[in-house]
Amino acid sequence: ECLVVEDIRRNSALHRWNAKALEPSPEEIVEEALGDGTDSPQGSAPRKPQVMVGSMIVAVNDVFGDVGLMQQQLVSKDQVTLWMPSEFREVHPSDFEGSMFGARDPPLSEAAQGPAPVAPPATVGAKDADGETVEGQSPPGPRFACVAMEDEEPQILTRWAVCALMFGWVTMVPILMMQPHEERPRQQLFRQFLLKPCFFILPLWILLWWLDCVQLLFMIQIVHPFFFFLLCHTLLPAALVWFLFTMQVADEHIVLDQRKSRQVEAGEVSVIEDPQPLLLKELIMVNPIALVGLGCSVSIPIVLCSLFSVFETRRLKQAQSFVNMIYGPLTVLQLVSMYILYHLRFAQLPEMYLAGFYFLLSIPCFAVWCVCLICANQFAKRDLQLVQSQRLERAKELAKKDLAVQEAPAESLVDCTEAITREYELIYTV
Repeated sequence: ECLVVEDIRRNSALHRWNAKALEPSPEEIVEEALGDGTDSPQGSAPRKPQVMVGSMIVAVNDVFGDVGLMQQQLVSKDQVTLWMPSEFREVHPSDFEGSMFGARDPPLSEAAQGPAPVAPPATVGAKDADGETVEGQSPPGPRFACVAMEDEEPQILTRWAVCALMFGWVTMVPILMMQPHEERPRQQLFRQFLLKPCFFILPLWILLWWLDCVQLLFMIQIVHPFFFFLLCHTLLPAALVWFLFTMQVADEHIVLDQRKSRQVEAGEVSVIEDPQPLLLKELIMVNPIALVGLGCSVSIPIVLCSLFSVFETRRLKQAQSFVNMIYGPLTVLQLVSMYILYHLRFAQLPEMYLAGFYFLLSIPCFAVWCVCLICANQFAKRDLQLVQSQRLERAKELAKKDLAVQEAPAESLVDCTEAITREYELIYTV
């Protein structure tokens, strides 16, 4: 887990740090004046490291591996040490998937070859060797910080859980095999809500898949296609859908509790929007082909579980309405597919698989894709507008308690800059 520098505000502490890092040292000035800078056998002294847009912060002070606590350090401490790997200082983490920064100690900047001089860690706000502080006066900028102090969102695990509704046990087994961190309650939710029901669901799922393979291999009907698809692709995933929605409700409570407790520990006022609707967003923003597959198999359970789930925040309630709006019409598609399977003979099963593939390339299916993409894009825009409005509204409420900023415009209270790494999302600011 790491923090990515999305933007550096002009005249901020990082901006002045970078400007100071480019200034020549007194030794370099003397060498340049004497004209013997290139003849020095020792070479130039290492400059202070710069913090660039796209830099990865793998640790803040002595905290690493937890983005929530790292942001808490940025808000609560007057002096912070940013630990960044020097060889990847200007490389975005998405450029090398599969790489992991796992260490028991904060990662130090080590040169790849030779004993080249390495600059000391960059401590923003501390005094340098010349006795000058880097931070100085507070620069003009947003009045309130905007940081999310909860644990890192388990986005990949949630995506695999949604895929399990279509592909079955193949993508569910890796989720259950993963050992959650003992200090990450959001990771532990997957085992708490899915492990016990999967003791019954997974063996039955695997048995049905083997029976289907034997049927197609020897062309012997063991289970009627309607009952096979009803049990394997509708009823068993429907049970998982219920537990996934229950897990989303519990995740919302954990995020709200972590934000409240860690903000009290930090002792600083921060403005933040509602928690992200992780599961609901995956169901809405999923690939259109996968969305049609989910609609043919589990759209009815998704709509029912969504209607019976009770969320606290406006952001999750808005995502809940979009889930109902998208998967509600797809229930007709599920009823049509069940009607076709009920009248399907076993000998027609191979033709049905080919017909399903051709259906994905048909004009009606393309029309469904377009409607789903429009709804997903509309959800992303509405979600962004809601996040912006919540930040401004909550900043105004906090400003009422401070006489110095009561008359300040809302835009100067909190930063609402859009992120460069993710579409329709705002950056966090300190």
